[in-house]
Amino acid sequence: MSTLKTIGVAALILAIFLSGYGLHRLGKPYHTLLFTLHKLVSLGALAWLLVTAARAQRAAPLPALAFSLVVAATVFFVATIATGGLVSLEKPAPAAVAWAHKLLPYLTAASSAAAWVSLSR
Repeated sequence: MSTLKTIGVAALILAIFLSGYGLHRLGKPYHTLLFTLHKLVSLGALAWLLVTAARAQRAAPLPALAFSLVVAATVFFVATIATGGLVSLEKPAPAAVAWAHKLLPYLTAASSAAAWVSLSR
């Protein structure tokens, strides 16, 4: 992966975490601009991962490890987005959902970073 892409991936993950921490600190009701930024950057990172994987697949078949990492990252992204949606509702989310939304971003970041690295080889 080129240095510029590595910096871009790191910046996206950092922006997602910082905006998430900011939302948590500010509390409900969430600041609309920050909340929208958080959601759009998250979706953008997922889209970038999937586009990168699709382009790599077109160039040559993905190794099993790279494919597995992309699938895991996608599942974690979707789960994180789903739990984030439930946490953002006015009605308090169940404790398990709130706990999952605190854990899933770390799993998403780790699996996404591993997937991007595997795609660059």
